[in-house]
Amino acid sequence: MTVAVGHLGEGVRADCRILLGPSTVTKIDVRSSVKGIYGRAIEGQVFSILEAAGICAEVVVEDAGALPFTIAGRVESALQKAFPSAELPKPTLPKTNVRSLRRTRLYLPGNTPKFFPHASLFGADALIFDLEDSVPEKEKDDALALVSRFLSEGDVGNCEVMIRVNDGPRQLRELATFSGFEGLTVLVPKVESATSIPQGFPQFRFVALLESAKGMLNAAEIAAVPHVDALAIGLEDYTSDIGASRTEEGIESWWAYGQIVNSARAYGKQPLASSYTKIDDHDGLFHYVQGVARFGFEGVGCIHPGQVDVVHAALRPSDEDVENARGIVNTLASGDGVASFEGQMIDAPVVAKARRTLELAGCRA
Repeated sequence: MTVAVGHLGEGVRADCRILLGPSTVTKIDVRSSVKGIYGRAIEGQVFSILEAAGICAEVVVEDAGALPFTIAGRVESALQKAFPSAELPKPTLPKTNVRSLRRTRLYLPGNTPKFFPHASLFGADALIFDLEDSVPEKEKDDALALVSRFLSEGDVGNCEVMIRVNDGPRQLRELATFSGFEGLTVLVPKVESATSIPQGFPQFRFVALLESAKGMLNAAEIAAVPHVDALAIGLEDYTSDIGASRTEEGIESWWAYGQIVNSARAYGKQPLASSYTKIDDHDGLFHYVQGVARFGFEGVGCIHPGQVDVVHAALRPSDEDVENARGIVNTLASGDGVASFEGQMIDAPVVAKARRTLELAGCRA
């Protein structure tokens, strides 16, 4: 049986479609406008993957400018579908993962490889390679292969790498795929209790995504889980679950905001706000970010690269706040005891807030 994996057609770029079926001898047919330049290299890459898997197959590569990681991911996904029992070598993933500020978390659909190579250039603190909502059910295995391949070969700059996994039966396989990636940040969707957090992966940091009334009621229990690093709110699913209509002011979500922020702070975890879905409304985004920051949230999700700079600007402290924070930190650098700065009593919590201000401003005392 021949299987087809990948995208091809008008408007598709930096991708390919792989047609793969069993054969007694390996045959590779590359169809590309740049075959004269890259055809032999593509053939060699595909042959190496088949040889490593110990499989003979007839393969057609219909190329639309795919990079090597995309070709590899598509071929491996096709092999898994055509030969389910085949053991494919695992990509060598990075050993560690940076922990960022998390002011901005930029979502990248896991089935769209054209977005991966340059995503770090937009300046987001974290990149979320999404395997869940943005990926159609029939392409979830393909997305897993693409993301793992990119992370083994691509460059994310100084961005924190986050993976949003699926809930249900797929989740364990997805986590196992990245098991060697120490400190990987995993977004767990639809978390409703402490038992929703995966067990057996102490090498990961987990961000619990609360998207239901039940999840909000159990926010403190979830925040208490040791490997949970942050709580995040998913407003679209939450407001749907409680039967509320979204308003400009967000009043229907204020109670949930309080649950997330208080629960996270009580256990030393980070509260993260939802994304803003009106992509072209930068003024609305700016005011939304300032509003959730007043609630105590430390960052928001971004569904478009154009939102990143707007969010950073909305969270950037004023020059006056920065100078005040610098003075506080210098006055009580140790964080212990009680002192006074410009008539204001300062102690450890005030200093901690001042340090956070300096961190957001990207400067030191």
